[in-house]
Amino acid sequence: MMGGKRVLHCDTCGMETEHLHRDVLDMDYNAILKPAMWNCESCYRNKRALRAIGGDPVAILDGRQIFVTGFMATGKSKISPILAALTRRRYVDTDEMIVEKARKSIPEIFEQDGEDAFRDLEHQCVIEVADGPSAVISLGGGAIAYGRNWDVIKVKGLSLCIRASVETIFQRLARKRDERPLLAGLTDEACVAKIKSMLKEREGYYARASTFVTSDEVKSPEDMAVEALNLLKALK
Repeated sequence: MMGGKRVLHCDTCGMETEHLHRDVLDMDYNAILKPAMWNCESCYRNKRALRAIGGDPVAILDGRQIFVTGFMATGKSKISPILAALTRRRYVDTDEMIVEKARKSIPEIFEQDGEDAFRDLEHQCVIEVADGPSAVISLGGGAIAYGRNWDVIKVKGLSLCIRASVETIFQRLARKRDERPLLAGLTDEACVAKIKSMLKEREGYYARASTFVTSDEVKSPEDMAVEALNLLKALK
C-alpha cells in the first residue's frame, strides 16, 4: 500500500498500473491449472491483437525485416511499436537513431549541417538496422525516396506504407509544425500546399511498398497494426 492506495501490477509485463483488465482468453488458458491473468492496458490490447491475427507471425514472416514508411504524421511511430510487439521483434525508429548519432535534434541537423548531411546519416542507419536482428523499422517520411535506401529495403525485407489524407496529416501537424524542418514557418495555406506537393513528389516512391494501410481518426493504432500484419502475412 502507498498512501492507502493499492499498487497494481500487470501479470504479463510486471509494470505498475492504475487499471487492470481481466484476460481469460490466453491461448494456454485453463480454468483449473492456470488462473485468469490481469493485464495493463498495453498488454491487454497487444494480446487481443495477437489473437486476432492467428498463427505464429515470427514463423510466417521468416525473420525478414519490416520497414514502415509513409509521409510525416501518418502514424508510423504509433503503429510500428505495436506491430513489433505482435511479431515479437524489436522496434527501431531511424529518426531516433539519427538524433542519437548526431547528438542534436533533426531541426538542428537541417539548420546547422544541411539536408544532405541528414540524408547521409539516415542511410547509415538504414544499413545498420537492416543488417541487424529482425525488427520493425520506422523510417523517416522521405527515406524511401532515395534510391540507395530503397536498394537496401527491397533486399532485406518487406515494406509497409501507411497512408493518410492531406486533411488528416495537416490536423495532426497543427501543433507541432515547427518541429518539422520542411514545414516550419509556413502559414496554414502554405503548409497544405507543401504537403500536397511533397505527397505528389513522393507518391511513386511510396507506391513501391509491399503493402499499404490507411490511417484515420476512426481506426485505433492496434486495429491498424493487426490489419498491417494480416496483409504482410499474405505476402509470404
